[in-house]
Amino acid sequence: MPGLGQASVTDPWTGRECARVAQAGPRELEQALEGARLAAPRMAREPRHRRASLLAEISRLITRDRETLARLITAEAGKPIRFSKLEVERAARTFAIAATEARQSLATPWAADAEPGAENFVARTERFPLGPVVAITPFNFPLNLVAHKVAPALAAGNPVIVKPAPQAPSAALHLGRLVMEAGAPEGAISVVPCGPEMAQGLATDGRVRMLSFTGSAEVGWKLRSLAAGKRCVLELGGNAAAIVHHDADLEWVAERLALGAFLYAGQVCISVQRILVERSVYRRFSRLFSHATQDLAVGDPSDPATIVGPMIDHAARTRVEDWIREARGSGGRTLAGGERRGELLSPTIMEDVPANARLNREEVFGPVAVLGSFDAFDDAIAQVNASPYGLQAAVFTHDERRIEAAFRGLEVGAVIVNDYPTLRFDHLPYGGVKVSGQGREGVRNAMLEMTEERLLLTRLLTESEAPMPPPPVIPERVTTASPWSTGPGRASAHDVELDEGQELAIEAMIDERAANGRPENGSAPRAEDGPAEGKRGRRRRRRGRRRGDAEDASESASAGPGSSGGHEAGEGAGEAVREEAPTSPPEQRPVPGTAAAPEAPVKAPPGKAPPRAARSRARKPVAAAPKTAPARARKPKASPAKKGASSAPAAKGARKKAVRAPSRKKPK
Repeated sequence: MPGLGQASVTDPWTGRECARVAQAGPRELEQALEGARLAAPRMAREPRHRRASLLAEISRLITRDRETLARLITAEAGKPIRFSKLEVERAARTFAIAATEARQSLATPWAADAEPGAENFVARTERFPLGPVVAITPFNFPLNLVAHKVAPALAAGNPVIVKPAPQAPSAALHLGRLVMEAGAPEGAISVVPCGPEMAQGLATDGRVRMLSFTGSAEVGWKLRSLAAGKRCVLELGGNAAAIVHHDADLEWVAERLALGAFLYAGQVCISVQRILVERSVYRRFSRLFSHATQDLAVGDPSDPATIVGPMIDHAARTRVEDWIREARGSGGRTLAGGERRGELLSPTIMEDVPANARLNREEVFGPVAVLGSFDAFDDAIAQVNASPYGLQAAVFTHDERRIEAAFRGLEVGAVIVNDYPTLRFDHLPYGGVKVSGQGREGVRNAMLEMTEERLLLTRLLTESEAPMPPPPVIPERVTTASPWSTGPGRASAHDVELDEGQELAIEAMIDERAANGRPENGSAPRAEDGPAEGKRGRRRRRRGRRRGDAEDASESASAGPGSSGGHEAGEGAGEAVREEAPTSPPEQRPVPGTAAAPEAPVKAPPGKAPPRAARSRARKPVAAAPKTAPARARKPKASPAKKGASSAPAAKGARKKAVRAPSRKKPK
């Protein structure tokens, strides 16, 4: 990445350069933002099982690379190696928790009919991914705090852009590579080390839907004001307090609070900073606490025994020393520590510090603890709430009434009972109030923050309210009736437009059925069906229809009641007299089995039957039908003509045969 060159990363313990990291410029930030925008809709459609599989694989890869990651954290952040290894284990668990949460539904059913007027409604809400998330993280947990933003974002279906702390960026870069190795889609994650100006541009870009920030209160609230209109989750630290009642196990409490105050040189946002002890046991506790602090191992962070390592840089050490001098100048007394030894600031215990001193009012973020006392439990609660911060607090007592009073009275995000406030479990809600921030982390809570709720409200129509669906609209189209149709213009499942080859194939199949004694449509033979029409005649008739030859149009020659037989003479004794039938609209087509309009029958000399060709073509009448939708007419039953038959009317109910001329050629 060309960007804006490279930045040097320094080991806090040795003061030597331990890494050089490329810095993202405007081009790289634009690529990250546009990649996240394009990836957002694809990731939102990813099924839950794929998200869960991806997160589980990331957890496995973190465990695989745990030694490498722990060394990176210790080298860049100065965190004692024992705590670096613990952080890597927590990061792997964070992704494993996210894999489990990704499979869970975020939908919620609601009782819509709980209110009058909603009796016929059902309701449910579901949460949908917000879109691109920008995550800005501090140096003190350079892997797990990144995991607490990346894992929920991926579980919820959001792409994420990570801006790591400049003091310790390598763990986040390594995690980004593991996410892509696990099979994340393109654009799902970008890690962009950059300066404050570039980070501000990320937070305010219109393509970003959410800002998740962990760091100082000053920077966090400034970004919040600039990122107007975006979802923001801010974790801004605190000055955690612990209340020690006289019924607590003072020795155990002293050891536990010494660890919570000074591990990692106090560079934890929930590090113990203020300890309020009931006056009756204050002196005893202060001695126990001082002894426990002196027993803590201080020194090289690469040593597995080390508890207190160096602060992150010279500027941080100088700031804490200034605050200690200020407290001393205001009447505060130092019980232990307060000296710098090389790169280390020894754990410091102070008492009688004024309430308005910065060590009481602000977040020291260093190895300093302030002792105070109280007479009434309510007074202790009031002292804790006097701080503008409200992240976490602890209460050491076995009195259930005081525990409940602390839970209801303390203005903090979490109350810890009988353990230090420097306690966080990665699956539980985590966050503060007042200056300490807004929103909650913890995998499931962060997923809720990274999604938006949508309501589905459905009215259940009763039978009387439900409108009948309209009848289906069948578009008009020109079809060729199937040979299996039972009447002119009647459609069937086989109505398609046929070419000549298809019609010939159908005719061959019909002839085969007729030869085997089977009717064309597969039904039982009808009494009015006449002899099967010749294949060549049917073929010629269909060709004539297709060409639109008016002379070959189908005709009906059935005689009406009272017509004469075959004794009417005329010119062209062997040819049938044909008339072109007018085209009828579909609703006026002849009904199958009925006589068509009377036409001139074939005339033959008296006493003679029509020629053989005419007789063979007269076996099957054809009803006139429009060319656009020709259909097969029923074959009326006809009696064969006899020589010398009289012209008397036919018997009642008898039907005359329709005669059609076979061709224009005169019979020989």
